[in-house]
Amino acid sequence: MQPPCVVIVGSDLPGLTAAYELGRRGCAVTLIEESPAVAPGLGTFQWRGAALDLACRLWATCDSRQADAWLELLGGEAAPAVPRVASQLNGIQTEGTLLPDLTALGDSVTRDVVYELAAAASRLGDGGADSLFDAAAHRFGVTAAELLSRAVRKLVGIDAGELAPSSSAAAPLDRLLCAPASVARVLAHCPELTGRVALPGRSPESALVLGAGAGRALVERFEQEIVRNGGTIITGRAIDTVRDRDVGVVIGLDNGDAVLGDELVWTTGLRALDRAFGERFGVADAVEDVATVLHYFEVVPDQLGRLDFVVDYDAADTLVRGAIVAPADAEDGRRFVCCEAVGTLEHLDHPDDFAERLWRDARRARLVSGGTPLGHAAVVVPDGLRVPLRGYERRVGPLRAHFETLPRLTVVGDEPVDAIATASLALDAAEMLAPMVGRTESVA
Repeated sequence: MQPPCVVIVGSDLPGLTAAYELGRRGCAVTLIEESPAVAPGLGTFQWRGAALDLACRLWATCDSRQADAWLELLGGEAAPAVPRVASQLNGIQTEGTLLPDLTALGDSVTRDVVYELAAAASRLGDGGADSLFDAAAHRFGVTAAELLSRAVRKLVGIDAGELAPSSSAAAPLDRLLCAPASVARVLAHCPELTGRVALPGRSPESALVLGAGAGRALVERFEQEIVRNGGTIITGRAIDTVRDRDVGVVIGLDNGDAVLGDELVWTTGLRALDRAFGERFGVADAVEDVATVLHYFEVVPDQLGRLDFVVDYDAADTLVRGAIVAPADAEDGRRFVCCEAVGTLEHLDHPDDFAERLWRDARRARLVSGGTPLGHAAVVVPDGLRVPLRGYERRVGPLRAHFETLPRLTVVGDEPVDAIATASLALDAAEMLAPMVGRTESVA
């Protein structure tokens, strides 16, 4: 059996990115996907004659390598742009950031947050936090942690006290937008607060604005280029075992076949990796799939608001995230808006009433304006969010210690809450591995 140089498990955006980059650099690649089709997380929803991305996603990246690859693959179907993004809290909207602006809650709250933040900055270490709430309280203080916990509950439907600290990828608990711009600039220059205070400003720095269905088009271009560069794609096969042998990494498939590689890149999260190791570490018990419901509205051009993407942290609002899924320059002239809610179809017992509430929220968030939509449809994504629960770190610690003994295995990311950020890590892995396997010159 002639082994490929690199085997990549998972064909969503991180796996496709790694396979494309390695193939472009002249490495032999085999991509393995458990689902029947490539990129199950980048599917499309067919509605009213349009193929819409099955996600409420802002296709945005600050990684110029990623942006360049998308532009090259999509050509005229994508254009670089600075997206118009905003967040909303307490009825006040903050432009140019996806962080909840805690200053919207009043001067007294701002004062308490800043004082507690300064005290927290003097503490060393991570405090041994076992939950996302404890981690936030140690990093920012109790007041900020309580406020951010409300946002977390709104975004993922689970209390911050029940989530693992690593689930912060699902909610903005890295830095705080906690003071007016002039004060924040001073705080951000304090060594103890560097990395904890966010500055108001446009984010992300570079992005692409894709047309309706362009996510699926990107997947197809990735597939074409991977195969053109000599890669192999295997779909509909789960990974049963992973063994590191003298001859290479042996990946056992659920049909009894085996794939041999010099290197293995794993992009599907630690829960799936634990399953390949026989579920000996119990990671599955500490990860929860959260259902999301995507609501699509068809609108006339004049109903599009002034934003491309918005996050709504107000507990009283039904809207969680909203995005324009067909921009103004779409060739067919169609206009669609996607609004995301967390939960299941249980709240759609009265779909028309629920759609009206979402539409009102979208109007308040300035994603749309005026009138009523031309149509509405809802789709449930059972595993729209994957979040690690409290105790997750205790379970994955032994797993990490185990796979770190396998020098041919590269694990990209953790639980892939953010596919675009994980794809950037996949690029890092590809750049590291390319000189080690196969040829290193680019394929024309």
